[in-house]
Amino acid sequence: MAKFSYWLRNARAVALPQSLVPSLLAICLALSDINFSLVYAVLAITGICLAHLSMNLFDDFFDFNGKSIQIREKLERAGIRSRSGKCAYLISGEVSTKQLLFIAIFLLLLATCLGAIIIYERGITLFYITLMGGFLGLSYAAKPFVLGSRGFGEIITGLVFGPLIMSGVYYATCGYFSVQLWILSAAVGLLVFNIALIHTIMDYAPDKSSGKITIPTLINNESVIFLIATFTYSCPFIIVFIAMLTGQLSWWYSLVFIALPHAIALLHYMRIFLKSPLREIEIRMWMGPMENWKFISRAKIQWFMARWFLARNTMSLFCITAIIVTLILAVIR
Repeated sequence: MAKFSYWLRNARAVALPQSLVPSLLAICLALSDINFSLVYAVLAITGICLAHLSMNLFDDFFDFNGKSIQIREKLERAGIRSRSGKCAYLISGEVSTKQLLFIAIFLLLLATCLGAIIIYERGITLFYITLMGGFLGLSYAAKPFVLGSRGFGEIITGLVFGPLIMSGVYYATCGYFSVQLWILSAAVGLLVFNIALIHTIMDYAPDKSSGKITIPTLINNESVIFLIATFTYSCPFIIVFIAMLTGQLSWWYSLVFIALPHAIALLHYMRIFLKSPLREIEIRMWMGPMENWKFISRAKIQWFMARWFLARNTMSLFCITAIIVTLILAVIR
């Protein structure tokens, strides 16, 4: 059990809500379909979580071999705020890169086996969705593509953990797509895109030093970046509002606007970061869960993780509220 927990932490299980909560929303949207399969829903969500953990480990493997970790440590020693502590289990020698690669491949094979069972039943459409998700996930950090370092990282993250995962899970559970699915998956995709954008804004210094191309390093203008973040955080709520206005979504979905104050607060904290990167923010209960805080404090990355958690929790709150609304509508219809 201790070893299991150890690898969960190394694989950044704290990021699992990024795939788990959108998947649950997709399952709830498919519940009312006559072809709904609970077995395939469970297999799909398990496979996605395993694949997500696997991709996180692959990301560490390529980051460590690509020397970006060493660049972070150098910047930290020079007094430039950088998220040090990444891949600590590799840097300390607790785990070899061969062991890491073995676990990453093992998890990916498990996910592939579960996916193959569902694809056998649901057909070629799901195969293409899975293939695209697998390609984008692996090519994010792996050569020769390394898309995450070539300006596509934030877009890939939003696409994979929004429309691709949600459409894949929905199709796995019932064999169809729906208008509601596409609307809500677009909104969720933008919220996940924002998690990645917040991440790369705070990682600007090490990314710039290592030659990694992200939206912030590409634009290289704090004011423009902040405007982009403001726009992309507004879009999910605008999408839902327009869908309700045109009758594509029930007005019950206006409850997802409960996540809007979190988005506004996060933008406020990001403005603080851009003006004064060394300034800490006070953690409050309304921000939501922030796991492994003792470990985070020891690693001295509270400034980074507090904002990252708030971005993740904003997406989770949006999805959980949408899940509750979907279940209420399924009962009252």
